[in-house]
Amino acid sequence: MYLGVSTQESIIEIEKEIPAPKTQITDFRKSCLPFYIEAIKQITQRFIFSDPLYDIIELVTDPQKAQSFETKDLTFVVNRFPYLRNDLDLEELNKEWKMHALLDFTHLNLSPNLEILDYWNNVFRLKKSSGEPQFPCLKKVIIMLLLVLPFSNASVERVFSQLKLIKSDHRNRLATETISALMATKANIPNAMTFEPTKLMLKTRIKYKKDGESEEGTN
Repeated sequence: MYLGVSTQESIIEIEKEIPAPKTQITDFRKSCLPFYIEAIKQITQRFIFSDPLYDIIELVTDPQKAQSFETKDLTFVVNRFPYLRNDLDLEELNKEWKMHALLDFTHLNLSPNLEILDYWNNVFRLKKSSGEPQFPCLKKVIIMLLLVLPFSNASVERVFSQLKLIKSDHRNRLATETISALMATKANIPNAMTFEPTKLMLKTRIKYKKDGESEEGTN
């Protein structure tokens, strides 16, 4: 059971100092179990693990799996993201996927141990004899779709953290428009203390349109 670096170090120190603290340590670990059990329950309620997206992610982020050609075609990727049909020729995509499996990976220095981006960038640099890219459809699917999917809510959590710093207990009556403006300012101006607004900015009056209000008179 992973309890964190600091906690594990503390347990090791206790084991060194106390001859037989095994019972207490075991009881401590057992008391942590309900937290992990509840965490797993919450995760399984929020995520659909039968979603083929997870297989797609594994295929893209593991070059060794991509090279093995265990997945014979990428039709399931297009089925998962139907809008790709508007920009891709499915037959060409599957053709390129098979061509990728037939590459001489050793000769081309395409080790499966390369970092994900390094690996796929090397693949997408390959050209046909005509000078055209060898894998245009595959590049669109992997680089422009799968590797830019946000697999974390960290960016959203950062926004909430900023919100809590701006709308504190002492500033709990700030209007929504004011909060939005302050957050936009913080995000786009690295150092507000040294920022010098232009004369035009100082003269400009910004009026937020409320529900049902006309835009006339807004500057």
